[in-house]
Amino acid sequence: GGLASAAGAAGAAGRKSQANAKSQVCKRRLGFRSNRWKKRGGEHIGAPSIRRLARRGGVKRLAAGIYGETRICLQQYLSTVLKDLVALVESADRFTVTVMDVVFALKRNGQSLYGYGEAYPQTRAQRVARLKKRIALQAADLAAVSSSSSFSQSQTQSSSGADEGRGQRAEAAVDSKAEAEAEAKSMAKAAPVQLILEVVQKTLAEYFLRERADVCKAQTALTEVNAALALRKEAPVSAETLQQFLALLQKRNHVMCSNEDIYLI
Repeated sequence: GGLASAAGAAGAAGRKSQANAKSQVCKRRLGFRSNRWKKRGGEHIGAPSIRRLARRGGVKRLAAGIYGETRICLQQYLSTVLKDLVALVESADRFTVTVMDVVFALKRNGQSLYGYGEAYPQTRAQRVARLKKRIALQAADLAAVSSSSSFSQSQTQSSSGADEGRGQRAEAAVDSKAEAEAEAKSMAKAAPVQLILEVVQKTLAEYFLRERADVCKAQTALTEVNAALALRKEAPVSAETLQQFLALLQKRNHVMCSNEDIYLI
């Protein structure tokens, strides 16, 4: 019995050593050649990697203190790009980063990457022309914009007299004209939404061309849109209402919005 138990223990130890050897081979193939990588959490950039980057840039010799500075610069640059990527993915209600997200994030940080997505990059004038195209609103779009409390209040204040007269005429109308009245009301409801949307499109297009920029602050856009509405003798809109209209433009890939910025795409 003792010999059998000893033989079983030796066999188990042999199998365990074989499993450990296989795991070590896999770890070496995956790059885990030392425990220092595990202690640093896999976030360390080794000196050979930095030397390879320097060789590609034409650098022949590196001082000993350059490696730490390079790691700091890489970390800062990657954190900036990743923040933009997170903003892009969250604004599009996605969980996956696409190639075009990386292209837009790099372009915003001053690094244009060609050869991905479109056959050739569009100029600012072409993107502004796409932004200014008239959008045919649907029932869901009208419901989304009209659900904004500030928009409904401003439109109620600006058209209170017209609503009273329209209500008196509706009471005196016959039942055969009920459908026509309902259609007229829906068209009247869509008219201010379409007007404000066109003002937002025109204002953003003029800003991007005038400032020669691809980014506009949301507060700046709100100020200029309200100034354009004042020239048309229309009621001003709130920041919440402007976000609703920007969401319509973002749904059609004309702009891309975050909490504070509006990007021309």
